[in-house]
Amino acid sequence: MKQCNACGTRVPDEAKFCSNCGSNALGPIPQNPAPASAPVETKKKSNTKWIVLAVVGGVAMLTIGILILTTLISLLNPVNRVMKQIESKEYAEACEIYQEKIVADPERYQEVYDEVSAYVEDLLNRYRAEEVTYEQVTEELYGIESIGIFYDELYSCYTVVEDLQYARSNFAQAESAMANGDYLEAMYLYGEIMYYDFENAEAAAAGYTKAMDSYRTQMETDIRAKLDNGNYEDAIYLAEIALGDLPEDPALLALKAECDQALYDANLKAMLDEVDVFLGQNDFVGALTCLDGHMLTLPEETKLMDKRQACLDAFEAYVTAESLRLAKTGEFRHALSLAESGLTYFESTRVTELAVIYRSYLPVLLGDMEIFANNTKGGSWASNTNFTDDYKEDNYGNTYSHSMGAGCGSLTYLVNFKYQTLSGTVAFPKGLETDGARSSATLTIYGDGEEIAVFAGFNETSRPQTFNLDVSSYEKITMKWSCEGYNIWRDWGDFATIFDGQFVPIPIPLPEA
Repeated sequence: MKQCNACGTRVPDEAKFCSNCGSNALGPIPQNPAPASAPVETKKKSNTKWIVLAVVGGVAMLTIGILILTTLISLLNPVNRVMKQIESKEYAEACEIYQEKIVADPERYQEVYDEVSAYVEDLLNRYRAEEVTYEQVTEELYGIESIGIFYDELYSCYTVVEDLQYARSNFAQAESAMANGDYLEAMYLYGEIMYYDFENAEAAAAGYTKAMDSYRTQMETDIRAKLDNGNYEDAIYLAEIALGDLPEDPALLALKAECDQALYDANLKAMLDEVDVFLGQNDFVGALTCLDGHMLTLPEETKLMDKRQACLDAFEAYVTAESLRLAKTGEFRHALSLAESGLTYFESTRVTELAVIYRSYLPVLLGDMEIFANNTKGGSWASNTNFTDDYKEDNYGNTYSHSMGAGCGSLTYLVNFKYQTLSGTVAFPKGLETDGARSSATLTIYGDGEEIAVFAGFNETSRPQTFNLDVSSYEKITMKWSCEGYNIWRDWGDFATIFDGQFVPIPIPLPEA
């Protein structure tokens, strides 16, 4: 027998609880038991107390037993066992349980599928909250994948994890790039974050804006430095780079336009300065040639047009003053050449008048005079038989620069009382020979039909005859050749050729200025 230490009731040796109070505080019976004469009332009260304690103890034991039983049942549930192994990262064991106890049972499969899905979602949430690291979450995902519960479903999980990891790495790099002043790299990284990381999208957008503003400021500073130093092409190059990164940026577009204008203005100034170098040397032809070349490059530039007109005005003023100066020193030919060169570039009534005046001081070769009437047709083919510059040497070995002659007939010049003299030398050309058919030739000069000079019977033995005739009172001067011999064509009048024949104009008085 044993005794309850709580109420004193004796119970059999095999009892686990007191039959009176339910206590499990059982022990051996004491050697000196309490006297049997204890009051009955007190004993009753003690029995009631122990009964209550026994009931409470019994309930507690029952609860504990239920918990133990529930735990044992839970531990025996294969779904719970799989989840327990997953939580312990014992993936091989979880896979073994899954394959043996679950994969062939649709109900348990769905149960474990839901449990694992919830676990993975919680895992992702903890990763989003940065409670677990990238390495930890990927290790768990790989482990869960190895169990074989699902595969394709994990792809989106991996994607979320990788995207978040990429974005977080980029965010750190972006912040570092921003701190190091690499604003373009920071813009790129922030842009990537805005696409991949919805959690940091707002912060990335703010970072992107800040990086963009800093990049713009940096590029504007660099461009402005090039611009201020006159490195316009480098400034434009930098502006184009900046606009490639920030297309249509208003501030950069305005700065690019400023750079373009600065380069344009610098090139224009260089063009005008180059023209001024020619003008400083009174090389108006060079200046105009230079300007015309530049105007091919900038055809619409009004400053070049204005410069060209100013150049022409200066050219005209120079030609007027300088040609008059030359003429007054007797350099009429030089003065005329200058006037005529100017008139090829500009129209000027004044310079045209001066050219006429200068020309009045210069002799005019017969070959340069306009022939008013040509009646020298003859010969075997009835063609014109007047010859200009065919001979430059006479039979006496004298050489000349110009000659005028005819086989037969006449040449008439309209002199209009503008010429003072007609001079030259009549001679037999070297290289010709006379014979019976053509023995000699005669030249007769007429003024308005009046004979004013005759050079008769010229043949290879005739001496050259120089003449200087006053023709100031004539309107027309006619030179008529005739010949002797029995040739029926009578076309060897060139035996009496005029060498260096020229009209000397009546000079027009030079203007004062």
